[in-house]
Amino acid sequence: MATEKKNYKPKVDPEVNQEVHLKLLKDNPHIGESTNGRYFLYSVSDLTDGGEEKSFFAPDYIHEIIQSSKLTKGSEFKLKKITQSGNGNGKQTTRLELALIPSSGSNGNGQHPPETGDNLKEIMERCVRDAVEIINSFKDQVPFQTADTRSIASTLFIARSKQFA
Repeated sequence: MATEKKNYKPKVDPEVNQEVHLKLLKDNPHIGESTNGRYFLYSVSDLTDGGEEKSFFAPDYIHEIIQSSKLTKGSEFKLKKITQSGNGNGKQTTRLELALIPSSGSNGNGQHPPETGDNLKEIMERCVRDAVEIINSFKDQVPFQTADTRSIASTLFIARSKQFA
């Protein structure tokens, strides 16, 4: 009995301490359920691997960053797999870090958004990066949830943007 083999795209799975440069190929991920729970499947182009189309299964916290940063088709970011100590048991685990790459001014469809004169986008990007750093620095002491990244980033953004009002 012959089984039919499906053509699955290769998965994004960087080695530890390896950084990959990815570009979103669609505005939204495919969201589904499996025996392991909910998943967020992004179609990406791996720019570190010659632009090969790949599948990226984003963990909850990375999906949250992508969504809160309003990344859409054509947006680029870098992922790096890092090691972190376990919760006192001596085991090493890995975690992905996401770094946003500023766009070249295009909104993905070749048009440039109007200049607003403010730097709120840059402030928000810095707030998201800082929120991820804060969570990473306390990951062994505090069991953060996915929504905590958004809450911390929003709090930082409100405080920082008031300085310019």
